[in-house]
Amino acid sequence: KQYTSCGRGTGKDRRALETKRYIDKTYLDNIGISEIARNLDIPRTALARSFKRAFGISPVFYRNRLRIAESVPLLLLNPDSVTATCYGVGFEDISRFYRQFKQHRLVAPSKFRMGSARTA
Repeated sequence: KQYTSCGRGTGKDRRALETKRYIDKTYLDNIGISEIARNLDIPRTALARSFKRAFGISPVFYRNRLRIAESVPLLLLNPDSVTATCYGVGFEDISRFYRQFKQHRLVAPSKFRMGSARTA
């Protein structure tokens, strides 16, 4: 689901949209929300608050959702390990990748891959 509406076009809404665009371009990179805020010259708390107000989710949740969406075709079509996929989509920690994948897809990435192999 793509989020594009930011309300009435206030400065705070523009901040949220600018943040979203930045995350859309850099979600595979090893860059934290604090660094995004610095690069956009927005205080971290203001960035998080405006993003949550505009889109209903935190910028971290949004970035992780993009990363998980990127991992799905890799897990289905690429013979690389789950660990390689984890690092390839921007996660630095395999346990965090597993937790996030389960949160977003309701199944562990290894089980997701095995389940899709059985139905193929």
